Amino acid sequence: MDDKYISLITRYLSGELSDKDREVLFGLVNSSEERRMYFEEMQQLWELSTEEVETPPVNVDIAWEKVSGRLEMIPKSNKPEKKARFFKIGPLLRIAALFAGIIIAFLIYRNPADQPPLMAFYETGDDEKREIQLPDGSTVWLNENSKLSYEKDFEPRMVNLDGEGFFDVKHLDAAHPFEILSGDTKTRVLGTSFNVRAYPVENQIEVTVETGKVLVENQKIQKTEKQITLTAGESGVYQKQENQFVKPKEIISNANAWKTRQLEFEDASIAEVVEVMERYFDIEIITENEAILNCPLTGAYKDPDIDQLIEVLKFSLDIDIKQNENKLIFSGEGCE
Repeated sequence: MDDKYISLITRYLSGELSDKDREVLFGLVNSSEERRMYFEEMQQLWELSTEEVETPPVNVDIAWEKVSGRLEMIPKSNKPEKKARFFKIGPLLRIAALFAGIIIAFLIYRNPADQPPLMAFYETGDDEKREIQLPDGSTVWLNENSKLSYEKDFEPRMVNLDGEGFFDVKHLDAAHPFEILSGDTKTRVLGTSFNVRAYPVENQIEVTVETGKVLVENQKIQKTEKQITLTAGESGVYQKQENQFVKPKEIISNANAWKTRQLEFEDASIAEVVEVMERYFDIEIITENEAILNCPLTGAYKDPDIDQLIEVLKFSLDIDIKQNENKLIFSGEGCE
């Protein structure tokens, strides 16, 4: 592992990392599985070292003997579906661990409150979805190419989300709300289930509520006009460039289809169907005749296959659909 990465981790654990460098560090942490596991290992070493240190000064040789004897017991991944993996501890890691132990002793002696919070990180890649149990009993399902992080003590109940997730939040009380930070927005709830789509590359952030009630606001500008309240069956959209919230007349169609693996349409316009298909199958759809977008479609499709849906549309609408790599082209007469 490169010295710069080790230096960033060491300064983070010692509480000496600036906000700018903190962003750099977490970007590196999430850049690869190897870096993420290395970061988690260093956090575990930090915790072990904290347990061993009582009062300064520290005998480094004795401290290392105690820590090294326990290293083989440390799991290198917090993914429940995978077996624990182990790293061979190299010279750089040993040096970093010893250095961390010295810093810990100094920080505990000076002010225990100076220690930074330990973080939990989860990330999904292409075509990967993941279910995560949070410390308070809530559950999060992460869609592909998404990241979730939170402080391990989970006090307050707050998570950071980049990407898309479906949340089933356990109700506690008014003094313990659950908050999701995603881009410029903060979604606050007591107990409910809802979907949040907040990919950094997209121009908007979407929240769709299945049960309960949520408040979505701009975390930088906490004013009434910069927030929106949503109840079951409603969606809210934060438009990034316009810096405003809008509430569509209709709930965002099939917002959590990626989780349920089912598409449902009830007299839906093809314009709506196209939007859902583009999102679900990650494709681009071009409609040569806009009249096609006025046609209706009704149907439910479990574990939908794109070829299956193409055949349904061809037969139902009497249109022609050409497929070119990751693009579909609709042509035909359409509907008035």
